[in-house]
Amino acid sequence: MAQAGVSTNGITFSYGIGGNSKEGAKPTEMTLLDRINTIGGISITDEVIDASALEDLLTRNIKGRGDTGGSFPVTVNITDD
Repeated sequence: MAQAGVSTNGITFSYGIGGNSKEGAKPTEMTLLDRINTIGGISITDEVIDASALEDLLTRNIKGRGDTGGSFPVTVNITDD
């Protein structure tokens, strides 16, 4: 079965249900959300790492890992189908 609404970013969204009532318990079932309408605010910012030695007269920075910035809004078209 083909998945409708999967973005070109290759991102999928799902939510978990079931499990026990203990906080942090893993869900027993995951449901994939399709028909994603929009994913807003995703931008990747490279981390800057200070690579200076004590004898350096100027600060030396190197590029680190990329960061998406935390959270971003997602709009889903939820229907009974």
